[in-house]
Amino acid sequence: MDGCSYIWIILAIPVLLNVIGALAFRNVNKTREGPMPPGTEVCFRIVTRGTNVEAVLKSALAVRTAMKQTPLFPFSVEIVTDNALPEIDG
Repeated sequence: MDGCSYIWIILAIPVLLNVIGALAFRNVNKTREGPMPPGTEVCFRIVTRGTNVEAVLKSALAVRTAMKQTPLFPFSVEIVTDNALPEIDG
């Protein structure tokens, strides 16, 4: 039974090396980008089946209202749906 306890030590070595490797190289492929360039348009996309037309329109109008109150950047609102929706101004 004492010999079986050495198996845990042998298995702990690769686990320890994996943890050290994960901590040491965790940000290797991460590119560091600066702030968004001025004038970059942000698109708010609402994806839905379009069965609840009122909720979809309310969401789109809420985004538009919030962005008009605090105009941080140019924006657009796109609605992607399976069913036809009524036209919205703007």
